[in-house]
Amino acid sequence: MKENLHLNSTVKKVLFYSILSTIFLHFLKDTYILYYFILILIVAISFIYLIYEYFFIRQKNNYSNKILVITFILSFIYVGIISIIYQERWDHSNFDLLISFGRLFIAPVMLILLLGLVQKPRDITNSLNLYVAIFILAFLSLLLQNIVGHLYIFGIDIYDGNDLTTSRYGIVGYSSIIGSVTSYGVCFSTAVFIIYFKLHLHPYIKGLLISLIYLGAILTTSKAGFINIFLSFFLMTLFLNKNQNFKVLSSVLFFMIMAFLFVPVINSGVLGIYVNTTGHEILGVVKRNDIYIPILDRAFNRAFYTFDAGLFTSIKDYIFGIGVFGGGGVFKSSYTGTYHNSYFDIYTIGGLFFLITTIIVFSHNLYNLFNTYIKRDDQLALCFLLSNSLLFFNMLFFNGAIFHPLISFSFWISLIYLFKFKNLS
Repeated sequence: MKENLHLNSTVKKVLFYSILSTIFLHFLKDTYILYYFILILIVAISFIYLIYEYFFIRQKNNYSNKILVITFILSFIYVGIISIIYQERWDHSNFDLLISFGRLFIAPVMLILLLGLVQKPRDITNSLNLYVAIFILAFLSLLLQNIVGHLYIFGIDIYDGNDLTTSRYGIVGYSSIIGSVTSYGVCFSTAVFIIYFKLHLHPYIKGLLISLIYLGAILTTSKAGFINIFLSFFLMTLFLNKNQNFKVLSSVLFFMIMAFLFVPVINSGVLGIYVNTTGHEILGVVKRNDIYIPILDRAFNRAFYTFDAGLFTSIKDYIFGIGVFGGGGVFKSSYTGTYHNSYFDIYTIGGLFFLITTIIVFSHNLYNLFNTYIKRDDQLALCFLLSNSLLFFNMLFFNGAIFHPLISFSFWISLIYLFKFKNLS
């Protein structure tokens, strides 16, 4: 009996890390079709094993008491049903619809599988450590491309070999292990908070690692990344008096200033992004009038004014949504428009049910993470609370975030943490 339980634990651990590793390396999907086959194979094996465990090993995972999670997953299935109903309306080919469904369901499938495969809170911690490692590798991949140029492994060279003349803000923004240039900028704060609150390292080592991740955000030339540097740094200052955090943040400032002064690509990147974000021209750097929009105007437009009901043709569309076609490029739709606002995307594809369910789950998540931190001084809950707060804020200006398993990883893994180890339903 003990041998069977040990074998079961080992198999689940192997499947757990196989799924994580495959999802964390999702950038390979644009270059290697084999990636999809490997992902499907691992997912299929995991599902089969969890079903086998349920019926033959008799180890129950108690999915039935996760009412909110089940409702949230059902809302994704609802979007899938609406998409099938409206497939002919939007002339959505079977192949494109299949790809759309892959992008729609990859995150909730990850949630279901990890709920069954995670065995101890330590598994959650290890997954977050792996998440940090991916961001350090992402920084190194960005640094390498700034030296040798675009690497084929990250997909098509959008600069077509003409890097020097196609930079937006003084430097070229390259894709990385995280994905596109925009992906890195909206989710690196999770890795930063993990380092700051959870890793048991010397304060100056923490400061160095956080600085490398911040420098990666600059190298992507992402305005969201630039702003999130300041937001995440500010949130960390609220805990300045704990665990030698003053030394950590002081070293972050030191390393960032040194990089700005002595690394030309960082100097050019910081000045270029700053000028084209704020409109304040300094040190001879002028804004590009062809792409500059005042940051507050851009933020308010994306958060409140970008919704366009042009695809809606009846009251039913306003209530029930129009399926994945309305999500545009996020779901490989022939419709390439985007609101640059995840909440508008959610409403468009799934109507009121999907939007309201999502907002309830988000609110429930933050409320319980806050309570867990306050009552138990749970540092992991604090990491999730800060990460998810920034994620939900960034979703006002970024499309498709919740469907991207790396961008929204802190949210999905925090659901597992709360529902599996904190007995929430």
